[in-house]
Amino acid sequence: PDRVWITPAHGALEIHWTETDGKTGGYHVYRREGKEIIRLTATPLAHPPFVDQGAKKGATYSYAVSAVSAQADHKEGLLSKWIEVRNLITE
Repeated sequence: PDRVWITPAHGALEIHWTETDGKTGGYHVYRREGKEIIRLTATPLAHPPFVDQGAKKGATYSYAVSAVSAQADHKEGLLSKWIEVRNLITE
């Protein structure tokens, strides 16, 4: 996805992105905290947003999204730019 943005959502963070063409089989969302990167989605999401319920108040995170091919191989594309958020959760 070309554009990724984050909004607060009742003690969590919502990760939004612009959807790519209709040939996408879904999207994976990644969170980086320090040097640790984890994929937050077990299976590809059909549409945005993704709600990160595990985000903690006062923490700094970066998020990125990748598109997954609709083909049988479900090949994952390149990650979007990392978007950093600090102290976005206020509840």
